Amino acid sequence: MRIRLLKQFTQADITLDRLKSKNLLNDRDFAAYWIQLREKHRPRSIKALNQELYRLGVGTEITTPLLDELDDYEIALRNGKKIINRNAHLNQKDFTNKMFRHLQRHGFNYAISRNVSVQLWEKLSNPSDS
Repeated sequence: MRIRLLKQFTQADITLDRLKSKNLLNDRDFAAYWIQLREKHRPRSIKALNQELYRLGVGTEITTPLLDELDDYEIALRNGKKIINRNAHLNQKDFTNKMFRHLQRHGFNYAISRNVSVQLWEKLSNPSDS
């Protein structure tokens, strides 16, 4: 942030101090907010969230405690449930393959993607068991 401000303003340090004193530059709050938004609107794996936050300049010492509270399997399940009806017309093989690829694109590992795909197929094919 300091480097970006220095390119446009000569008094970057004063500006940064003001923002910090008003608690407007708080990496922990930003990371918590980002994770909350991602969980709600565009769920990603813990690994993908960590990479996103790193690219945004938030250090691992801040993200690790926040991400430790999350469960990749539950996030993958929520992610899959968001699109389950889109693929309800497919047979088992096509459904599980499509769901598997979707979860992989969102950063989930092989085991989680496969297990969630199978679990969601079972839920879709046996709605009374839910």
